[in-house]
Amino acid sequence: MDVKGRDSVGGLPKSIKINSKEISSIIYTLEKHPEQIEQIIKLIKQGKIDQKNAESIANSLENKPKQTMEAIKLAELGIIEKGKITEIAKTFQSSPKKTRELMKIAKELKIKPDNLAEIMMGLESHPTITKKILRLAKEGKVNKEEITQLIFDVRVNDYEKLPQALKLAEEGKIKPEDITGTAGTMNSVLKDYAKEIMEINENKILIGTSGWGYDEWVGPFYPRSLKKEDYLSYYSEIFYTNEINTTFYNIPSKLVVTRWRDKTPSDFLFTAKLHRKITHEHKLDINLCLNDLDYFLESMSPLIESKKLLGFLIQLPPSFNKEEHYDNLKDFIQNWPGNPEQEGYNLIIEFRHESWMDDDVFKYLKRNSLTYCAVIEPLLPPRMDVTNPKFAYIRFHGYGQKIWFNYCFKEEEIKKWASSIREVVQKVDKIGIYFNNHFSGYATKNSLMMMRELNLDPRKEPKQVRILDIKKKSGTYSRGQTGLDKFLN
Repeated sequence: MDVKGRDSVGGLPKSIKINSKEISSIIYTLEKHPEQIEQIIKLIKQGKIDQKNAESIANSLENKPKQTMEAIKLAELGIIEKGKITEIAKTFQSSPKKTRELMKIAKELKIKPDNLAEIMMGLESHPTITKKILRLAKEGKVNKEEITQLIFDVRVNDYEKLPQALKLAEEGKIKPEDITGTAGTMNSVLKDYAKEIMEINENKILIGTSGWGYDEWVGPFYPRSLKKEDYLSYYSEIFYTNEINTTFYNIPSKLVVTRWRDKTPSDFLFTAKLHRKITHEHKLDINLCLNDLDYFLESMSPLIESKKLLGFLIQLPPSFNKEEHYDNLKDFIQNWPGNPEQEGYNLIIEFRHESWMDDDVFKYLKRNSLTYCAVIEPLLPPRMDVTNPKFAYIRFHGYGQKIWFNYCFKEEEIKKWASSIREVVQKVDKIGIYFNNHFSGYATKNSLMMMRELNLDPRKEPKQVRILDIKKKSGTYSRGQTGLDKFLN
């Protein structure tokens, strides 16, 4: 039947061919949803809606008009295929946020909507590795045509092998088209090699916070039943590293440092900030500060001797500028009493005056294997110069209006900085990343966010740490608490 003119069926446009069986559904749609019918007819003319779907679209418009119209808009844009409108409308209704996210992915990567169900299942069951596949696809390191197959392999076939193959592709060791084959046919030698790469990378990127002894972290991070002397034990059940902040204010006794060593796992690593008397009061003047430095290094010897010290952070004050104090810095480094290379630690320089952002300074740091401390803060530009190929260092201070550290980095900021960090990682043996935005527990939250963004796992998730185990280790456990353990978190 060829409907001509606008008087035939409630004002349909000219030359729309309608099968006799479909007239009732079109009339039904016209009666129930006259304001939408022009949209549907337009889509039929454009070939984006099959006439045979008119009845199902009519029903969908009646039951979920808002979601159906969203799906129709996507069909207009060519993001979803004809025949999928009612199906997409259902998913909009049940999982609107996830569906919009998937539609965005489909648009960016030009993935057929038929394949979105597999991506959704991957995001639900294996979010980290699925997001990595999507990221590598955007970077051209995974073929877009193979995205759903790879996610299926993650979920069903080669979960243990595929992350290793993706890692090799990310590093350019295999081509995108070889990922599936490599994951499926890895021989024992290649499996061991890939495993070794993964293990090296986990030890290569260390992420933690500046300090651990903040009472304001009780609630946001530490359980309320945890005693202050157990903070470090709890912290080290989750993170692999910490930048000791208290050493800037007070030089601890060897006994205290020994306790820090013993309270943490054997593979836990520290960095320690030099005492302020050395850096801020004496401004590295060797005629004034060497005795204090000797005393400081002696107090830190338990960490040095146990190889649990990554490095010393030499944080310089804003008043320490190149014109007046460059010689102080050079003399101080030249007269350093220890042997960093032999003893297995690094010297890290954090500037706080813009006069140091100079090519001559960075050449000096490189010549002396000194690690430049990149800073994310309002005062200095966020340079990511690598001056020591063995070790890089980044401190996230924040952008708080009154106090820098009173700042929580948002997810989009973490993603942005993670991209820069990945470039640095390729140039060094090891990198330490520390969040100093300690207000309200922001530092722990952002550290875990950065770990996930870089596809790193914490030692344990916070919810997996048992307070009873912490108390037993520290000797603060008393009998009768076992039955209460489940309430302690």
